[in-house]
Amino acid sequence: MDINSTDHVLTFRKTGRRYPSFAWLLVIVSNVVITGVLADSTYSRVLQTPLELIERDERYTHSRNVGETTTTLTEAPTTTDTTTLAAPEKEKKDIRLPRALKPLHYLVKLQPFINGNFSILGYVEVEMEVLEPTLNITLHIADIITKNDTITLRDKDIPDGPDLVIKNHEYDPKREFYLAYLEEALQQGHKYVLSMEFTGLLNDRLRGFYRSSYRDDLGKEKWLAVTQFQPTDARRAFPCFDEPALKARFEVHLAREENMTSISNMPISNTFPVEGQEGWVWDHYQTTVPMSTYLVAFVVSDFGHETSTNIDHVIFRVWAREKALQQAEYSLRIGPAILTHFEDYFNQSYPLPKQDMVAIPDFAAGAMENWGLITYR
Repeated sequence: MDINSTDHVLTFRKTGRRYPSFAWLLVIVSNVVITGVLADSTYSRVLQTPLELIERDERYTHSRNVGETTTTLTEAPTTTDTTTLAAPEKEKKDIRLPRALKPLHYLVKLQPFINGNFSILGYVEVEMEVLEPTLNITLHIADIITKNDTITLRDKDIPDGPDLVIKNHEYDPKREFYLAYLEEALQQGHKYVLSMEFTGLLNDRLRGFYRSSYRDDLGKEKWLAVTQFQPTDARRAFPCFDEPALKARFEVHLAREENMTSISNMPISNTFPVEGQEGWVWDHYQTTVPMSTYLVAFVVSDFGHETSTNIDHVIFRVWAREKALQQAEYSLRIGPAILTHFEDYFNQSYPLPKQDMVAIPDFAAGAMENWGLITYR
């Protein structure tokens, strides 16, 4: 078709073939009118405040039937149910230890099988003073299995007296409590000794008494056992009153293979063979000053050490795997300097006979200020 043809030119002459063009004109005019009406409606809606629109629109909810593409509007209920059910209050559990007993002294014996199945054979004696009469003894315990037939309780003030009867043993896993229920109440002012054997685990969670490892020059994996008790993980190594305020003295025995070494908060008092186990020895440590459970520490490893010559009144050593010992020079120099600085600043002598520092391959905290045995990554 020729676009220059007069058939494409609108005209108002009375010619029959021009009527379709007139009809199109009517359609265009009608659209203009309708557009004006819609614009006016939209303008009036825009003039309404947002609050008026929200109040009107909230009276409707949209509903769609599955499989359909149309949307219908239905009037929403105008009344609301204001009745609410109060949530039941959770029972509050007291996670603190009872205050009837005060620990005085711990005897702790541990034999960790570092090069075996990572189990721990343990024995503990807890000497405690009775502050008020009580029919039960509550200690912290976690990841430990007690040997209930070995648990005994005796009155230290009556050396030749019979053991007290323990009626029942109970474990509260949520609060990490071991409870011993007694037939007779403990007498106020008396001192008692609770003893038991137990088994534990050198875990791989970097807390409590756990296992760590490194590889030597030949690529062989070497294992060690180390502690991180802060804030509340001494209970994973031995049953105890694991709260900072309940300070006591600690007498530690660590069993190790002869080709390994052990260290703890205090110097070794003496070493002797483990009865019936060739190649194993006990390291018996001096008793600590009174301190919190979270500061107790020990390491069993094949590490070597260097001793500082810059301090004469405290044994100051740095421990590390043999390959890394050449990096201990800075620690050996700056450590004693810091210690003597604070002795002068506080006018207070360091209260322990030695200070060890150990670099641990796997250590969650940056460092830990165990008394006499600082550990760090």
